[in-house]
Amino acid sequence: MAIAQKKNSKVEARDTVVVVVGARPIEYVKRIVRDRHTGKLVEIDIHEVPPVDEGDEGIPYVFKAGEKVRRDHPAVEACPGAFREIEDD
Repeated sequence: MAIAQKKNSKVEARDTVVVVVGARPIEYVKRIVRDRHTGKLVEIDIHEVPPVDEGDEGIPYVFKAGEKVRRDHPAVEACPGAFREIEDD
C-alpha cells in the first residue's frame, strides 16, 4: 500500500507585508441627480442621512519577511501571492 505524503502545512511570507482581512467601505444612500453644468444624470452619495452599511475596518495581520505561517490562516487565504511554499522540515 502506498503511503500518501502529507502536504506541508506552512507557508512563508515573501516580504514584509500587511494583509487586512474582511475590510469593506462605508456604503451610503445613492441618488440620481442632474449635473447643472453638463445637464447629464449622475449618481451621487448622500452623506446627510445615515449610511446603509457602516462598513468594517477588518483585521490587520503583519508578517515579516520569511515568517512561517499556517496554510489555513485567514491572511494566507485572502492574499496567497504574498506567501510562498516552503520545503518540508
